[in-house]
Order: sequence, then C-alpha cells, then structure tokens
Amino acid sequence: TAVQVYAGTARPFDFNGMVRHYYLRKDPWLAEVQVQLLDKTERSRTSHEIAVETRAMLAKLSEGTGAKVAVVEMPPGPPVLQSVVAEVHGPSPEVRRKVAQDLTDIFEQTESLRDVDNYMRDPYQYWRFTVDTEKAVRRGISVDTINRNLGMALGGSPLGDVKQRAGHEPINIMMQVPLAERSEITRLGDLPIQSNKGVTVPLRELGRFEQVYEDPIIYHKDLRDVEYVVAEVGGKLAAPVYGMLQVQDLLEEKGYVAPDNVPIDANWLGAPKNDSSTAIEWAGEWTVTFETFRDMGAAFAVALVLIYILVVWEFGNFRIPALIMAPIPLTLLGIIPAHFLFFQAGWGGEFTATSMIGWIALAGIIVRNSILLVDFSIHQVQQGVSVVDSVIMACKTRTRPIMITAFALVCGSSVIFFDPIFQGMAISLASGVMVSTILTLIVIPLGCIKASKDILEVAAATAPAGSEHLIAQLEEPAAKPVEAAAETAAEKVQSEQKSSIGMLIWTKVIALFSLVFYLFKGIFLLIGQLFKGRARKPKQASPPVEKKIDSSSSGGGSSSSGSPAPTAGGSTPEDSEPPVAAAPAKQERTQVAAEAKTAGVDVKKQDEVKSEPQPVEPPTVESESTNEVAVEAAVAPEAPQAAEIESKKEAPTEKSPVKTKQQTPAKPKKRPSTLKKQVAKKKAGSAAKKGNGESKVKQAAEPKKKADSNVASFPVRKKAARRGIRLK
Repeated sequence: TAVQVYAGTARPFDFNGMVRHYYLRKDPWLAEVQVQLLDKTERSRTSHEIAVETRAMLAKLSEGTGAKVAVVEMPPGPPVLQSVVAEVHGPSPEVRRKVAQDLTDIFEQTESLRDVDNYMRDPYQYWRFTVDTEKAVRRGISVDTINRNLGMALGGSPLGDVKQRAGHEPINIMMQVPLAERSEITRLGDLPIQSNKGVTVPLRELGRFEQVYEDPIIYHKDLRDVEYVVAEVGGKLAAPVYGMLQVQDLLEEKGYVAPDNVPIDANWLGAPKNDSSTAIEWAGEWTVTFETFRDMGAAFAVALVLIYILVVWEFGNFRIPALIMAPIPLTLLGIIPAHFLFFQAGWGGEFTATSMIGWIALAGIIVRNSILLVDFSIHQVQQGVSVVDSVIMACKTRTRPIMITAFALVCGSSVIFFDPIFQGMAISLASGVMVSTILTLIVIPLGCIKASKDILEVAAATAPAGSEHLIAQLEEPAAKPVEAAAETAAEKVQSEQKSSIGMLIWTKVIALFSLVFYLFKGIFLLIGQLFKGRARKPKQASPPVEKKIDSSSSGGGSSSSGSPAPTAGGSTPEDSEPPVAAAPAKQERTQVAAEAKTAGVDVKKQDEVKSEPQPVEPPTVESESTNEVAVEAAVAPEAPQAAEIESKKEAPTEKSPVKTKQQTPAKPKKRPSTLKKQVAKKKAGSAAKKGNGESKVKQAAEPKKKADSNVASFPVRKKAARRGIRLK
C-alpha cells in the first residue's frame, strides 16, 4: 500500500535498523526501499512468500550490474547482524580481507544461503588537496583556513538554520558552488582564499589536487580486528545451522588453505584463542540459538531437580519419584515426529526456542498424571487391596479425566498451530501430551508393579493407625536364600552355554515381537476403554446401623438364658452383613443361650424371676445377630431339644472380650409391646439372613468341632459367670 525510498541517507531507524546498523547508511551508493503490505486478511499470500518471490525477481535484475540486493522481512528476528555471520580472524589485515573475500565466494555457492555480502568496502579513489605548507605560511594562510573555504564551497559547512512553525526539525542553510563547477577539479583551483593581510590567493597556488585510494574500514569486536561475511537463509532447509554445515563441507572438498598456509578452523562456541592463525567464528542466529537452548536446558535441569525434591518430600521415598518422572523423556516420542510431519507437509515445523518452552511445560503436566495414578494406588493399598489390583483400579478410575485433560490441552494449543512465532510451542504441547499420556498409562502401572515393595513402604509409612497388614506384607521374605540363588545362577549359565547362537537370536526376536504386540494391545485397550462407557459398578453394601434397646423394668434386664436384652437392627438381613470382627461375640452368646436352654431352666421359673423387682441395668452393645439368638432363647424356651443340641455343638472355641456396663451409657427404655414386635420381625428375617444366624454359625463351627465331653465338662453356671452373665 505504500513505498518509501531512502537514497544516500538513512531512514529513521527502528529495531531492525538499530540492530543491523542501518543508521550508518549515509553513503551515496547506499539506498533502501521499504514496502508496506496490505493486512494479512486482505491478501492470499504470507509476507514470507512475498519476500521469497521478491528476492527471486531482484536477483535476475541485479545480474551483471555488480549491485548487491538483500531482502529483509519485518520483524527481522533475533538481534543479530544477519541470519548467518562468519567473523574472520587473522594475523594481518591483508590476510583477513583475502579470507573474507574467498569465503564470500564460497557462501554464494552454498545451496541454503541467500543475499550473500560482506562488510568490506570496495576500493575507490577520491580527490584530495595537498597543501604546500611553505607557500601557505609565506602568504600568511593557515591550513585550517584552506580546509574551511574548500568545505564551504563543496557544501559541507552549514551557515545556520531556519525554524518553521509546521516543521518538526530545523532546515539548515547551506552555501556551495554550483554542481557544474565543483564537479571539475580545474575550476575549483580558481577558488579564492583570503589571507590574514586581506589579500586573496587562488587555491591552486597553495597546493595541488591528487587522486588517492580510500582507506578500508577496520571493524573491532572485543578489542580484536575482525571481518564480517553475512548471508540470509533460504531454500528447503531454511535454518542457519544447515547453511553453516554446507559451507564447512565446501571448504573441506576444496581443501582451502588460508594465505598464512593453515586450514581454516571453524569455532562454533566462541572466538579463537588468539589471532596468530586464520580462523572463523560462527555468529548470527546460531549464537542466539545456542545460548537460548543452553540456558533453557539448564533451567529444565533445575526444574527436574525441583520436581524430584518435591515428590520425594511428598512420598518419602527415592525410587517412587524416579518412577513418576519416567514419562518425561517419552514426550520426545511425540514432539520430534510431529515437527517432522509439519516440516514435510510444508507448514513450517522447525524446532525453535518456543518448542523447547513447550517441552519444559509438558514436564509438569506429565508428572501430574503420574502422581494421580501412584497416589490413588497407594490409597488403595492402605485399604487392604493388593498392589496389582490397586494399580488396575487406578487406571480404570483415572484414565478418563487424564485423557480429557490431554484433549483439552490439544484443543487449546491448536489455535496457534500456524502462528509464525509460537508454532513450535503448539506442536510440542499437542503432540507431546497425547503420546506421553498414552505411554504414561502403560509405563506407570508396570513400574508400580515392579516397585511394589516401595509402594508398600510408602503406604505403610503414610497409613493411619490399625494398618498392621501392610507391616506383615513388608516382613515377608522377598528373596530366596543365597544358596538357591547361586544354584539358579549356575544352572542358568550352564544352560546359556549349551544353547546355540541361533536359538538365542530366535528367542530374542520372539521376545521383541511379543513386547511390541502387548504394547500395541495395551494401547488399543486403553483407547477402547476411553470411548467405551464405564461399566456399571456394583452397589457397595452399607454398614449396618445398630439400634441399642434397653430392657424394660419388668424383667428385661435379666432373663432365664443369662443374655442381655435384644437389640433391634437398623437394616434388613438382605441388604448388608455385620462386620467380620463381631462374629466371635455372636457365637459365644449363641452358645450361652443354648447352654441355658439345655440346663433345664423352665418357663415358670422365668416368670417368677420376671415378677421380682430387678434393678435396671444398661444393656451392653451387641451385634444384631447376637441379640436375635438371645431373644429366641428367652422368648421361645419350648423349642425342640434337637435344635438345642445342634446349637450347643456349633459354639466356637474363640472368645471375645465382654464389654462392661460402664463402657456403654444408658439408653432410653422401650415398651415391652414394641420390643416383642421387633423380636417377631427379626425372627422372620434371621432365617433368610445370609452369613448370620444359625446357618453361618454352623458352617464356621464344623471345621473346628470339638468333643462333646470338653463342652459338657463345664457347668452352665460356671461358664455364664466366666462371661459376666447373671443367671436367676
């Protein structure tokens, strides 16, 4: 939309001009044309495509003219002189200039370099007036007076300036000889020079004009003389490092030797030690790239150390953090192929500094996924689940949220896939998180199973009180005796010596194919689980809610069977089962009730006892099934004798501690009618109750059955007194 031309003068410099010293372009043979393009929404090509086509068109126009043209895109990129810069060091100015000129020719032959140039100025002549000091002194004219008059005639001395109201800068007042006269040296000889006595003398009488060559420009860097050879990158491999490698290959093919009879030594990481021999130092974008990746690599290492320290502090183990951080290198399996595919498709895809930033950001994301799996597995192990089952449960539970998080990151980074600056970051984030997430769901479970001992140690260290099963698992012998291990090793060595080389190769090939097969199988199973609906979980049984019922004042505190008052449960037998820890107490109380029946306590005596006033005692807390058996013994004393004998045989041998009256606070009383209704309901439900009642007691007591003499040797009253039960 706009074109600006600056010839023989420097344009107002911007960032590009400040870095590349465009403000020094004041020579009459230098010019700059600046083109402003339309908005990117109003054109079909990118600025880079337009710049590439413009370079090709200008190259044809400048052939044979000796002019050198460079096409620079805005913004120019890193703050360097040009994309590829070769700094030539040498023992003398002549050697440096000769090597710089030869290196310029080699640059032009390189496939990936464009707009080749150097900072040496072509030799040219200019007219110089040499003052004859003897004549000038005799005439009373100083050398400074001659230079001032000559400069004024050629327009080099401003006399003043004019300040305008609308102008931002003043306009200089210049006085000079017309161009037709000052372009002829003979006419300049007639320029009058006034002496201090007021006498004018022609300029030709005070000296002579002669043509001389301009001195070359001397560049310095770090107090050392240097020459610059520069170029831009182009072609398919448009990266500085490829052009630099191609230049070195050409130097080796030609066997180039510097004028001081030494081969050129290329330094990639810094300047040569001294200037005693010819050498070059690669600079430009390569230096910025190297320093950026060096610093970011150091930052990445520090980040890994900090992540390791934090995970060690969290889990209290040194191997678990290494397992958690294992998927970080796996991100490269997605980043590098994705960059390659983008590059082959012509969408860019160069691995830049932003790609490195995306890789560093992925470290935290992948570590978070690993921590979720390992922490879930540890919590399951603390609840008594084996390591293998806990890992499988962790994968089933956490796979969906982990994959959803990965897809969210891919969708967020997809909007900058074709951004000219942040494309590398988008490719690294999207490809790295997808591949590493899938591999994390394979590596972490396998690592947890391999490091099951460390998982148990962490679970035992962070488990709440009462997790003795973890300590028991840790105390089990994990290794075979040393002698058995030595024998196994010896047998293995003998078998390996006997096996042939072909069999070994065939075994390795089969193992490799099996590993690849199971790897792909695991990946497809995980993907299938992701898109397949989560299987319906079975309903977990809720723990029974026990209701404690006090006996009534009319005799509920003590019965003929010697058992406490029955307690009404809060849940039906079909819904839940009582805890396993309550089984011994149920069986003991069942035995006491059966023995009380066998002893011949009749119903009449019970009625007499009930009629007597008894102190109200707080009932002890018992399980639901124990109360049912006790109530059956108290309410139905006329049960068949066979059932009494059977319940006596089913009594277990183990004993559980009996709770005292002080341990249980008193509960509000209930009416006898309400109690009888609850007892009748419990009798109907206890027959069908699975795992409780007489059927379970019978199954549990059969393998531990003892002789009848051992049971009958104790009187009923002694057994009841030993268990803290009062009999009337």
